[in-house]
Amino acid sequence: MYIKVDMSAKESGSKKSRMIAELWRALGIDPEVTPNHLTLGEIGLESMFAVELQQELEREWNVKVSLNHVKSITIGMLKDYEAGNIGNVKKHLDELKQARANLLKQKFVIPTETHTRLNAETTGRPVYLMPTVLLNFTMFDELAQSLNRPVIGLNWTREMCKLTTIKELNQYFIKLLKQLEPNGGYDVVGYLDGAITCSKLLLKGMVDKAVIIDVLSDERFTGDQLSEEDLFVFTLNMFSEMPDSIKDKIIRELKKETDTKARIRIVTTELVDFAGKGLVAPDIDEIYAILLARLRMLLSYRAEKRKKFSNRLKMAIGKKWSKRTGKLIMIKPFVLDNVDDVDELIGKSRDTYLLPAAQDGNDGNDNIEVTIINSIPNLDQINAEINDKVLAALK
Repeated sequence: MYIKVDMSAKESGSKKSRMIAELWRALGIDPEVTPNHLTLGEIGLESMFAVELQQELEREWNVKVSLNHVKSITIGMLKDYEAGNIGNVKKHLDELKQARANLLKQKFVIPTETHTRLNAETTGRPVYLMPTVLLNFTMFDELAQSLNRPVIGLNWTREMCKLTTIKELNQYFIKLLKQLEPNGGYDVVGYLDGAITCSKLLLKGMVDKAVIIDVLSDERFTGDQLSEEDLFVFTLNMFSEMPDSIKDKIIRELKKETDTKARIRIVTTELVDFAGKGLVAPDIDEIYAILLARLRMLLSYRAEKRKKFSNRLKMAIGKKWSKRTGKLIMIKPFVLDNVDDVDELIGKSRDTYLLPAAQDGNDGNDNIEVTIINSIPNLDQINAEINDKVLAALK
C-alpha cells in the first residue's frame, strides 16, 4: 500500500510537470516513497491517464506508443521525466520498439515435418541445423542465404516431446540423419542440447565439421542443479529480448506462483501483450514448456555423466576425443567487460558441453577451436555476428 498525499503544490510549472503531478494524484501515491522499479501497470494506471501520457510521449518524439508500452514505464523513469531528464524514458521506448520488432519476426508454431529446407541450393556439402530455442530458424536466415550449400533445419516436432533424455535425443537425430544422408558428407550446427548431439555425431565420425554456439553464459548454468525459479529466469532471457523493466516485472509475478503451467502462462501472456497485434503464436505456451524440458534434460545429462565418471571424467573425455578426426568449432557470444580470466571462461564452456580442457595435452585437442564474440546487448547485432562466425567456420 502506498501513501496518498496532497500533490497540489506541484500543479505549477510546465504542462508536462502538471500532467505528471495529476498522474501521481490519480494513482494515489507519493513518488518519493514508492519503489522506483514498479511499473505503472503494476501500480494500477487507469486508461484515461494512460491515454493522456501516451499522447504526450507521442507528441514529444513523434513516434507511435501503445498503451501496453506506457504501462511498462517505471516510477523511476517517470520521476526522471517529470524532472526534465527524458533520456531513460526515451531509451526504454526505443528498446521496446526494437524488441517488439524482433519478436514479431518469430512464429511460435510447432513444426509438423522432421526437417525444413532453408535455401534453394541443391549441390555441395549439406549443412544441418539442430532445433533452436524457439523451434524456428529465423536467426539463421542470413546464414542459409549466404551459404552456397544446402542448409536444412532439423525440426522439433510434437512427437519428439516423448523423448525424456539427451541419449534418446541423440539416438533420434542419428537415426534421422542416417535416413537423410546415408552416405554421410555433411556438417552440423547446434546449440543448447543440440550442441551435445553435434559432438556425438562428430565422435561417431558421421560429420567432418560441427559448429556449436554456446548460449549458456549464465553462471548459474555451470552447475548441474538449477531451481525452478532460476530455470524460469534463465529461459526468460533466452526466449525473448525485452527491456529489463518488463523482465523484472515478470520475475516478480513468477515468484508469486509455484505451478509450472501457471508460470508459463505468466511469461507467454506478457510476451503476447507486449508484441500486440501481428504476433503469430498459437503454440507459444507449448514451445516454452518444451524449452524448459530441454534444459532439464541437459542438466540431468551433465549430472549423470559427472556422477558416472567422477574424478575420471576429464581423463575419459580426453581419451574419447583424442580418437576423433573431425573439427569442432565453438562460438561463444559473451560480454567480456567484466571477465578477468578469459581462459577460465572458455574452460567453463568446454566443461558445460563435456569437451576436453585445452591444457589436458590430449592429441587432437587442437581440432577444437573456440571463438569468442564480445557481444553487445542487441539481438540483431549478436545474431549477425553469430551468422558471420558460423559462415566463416563452414566455408
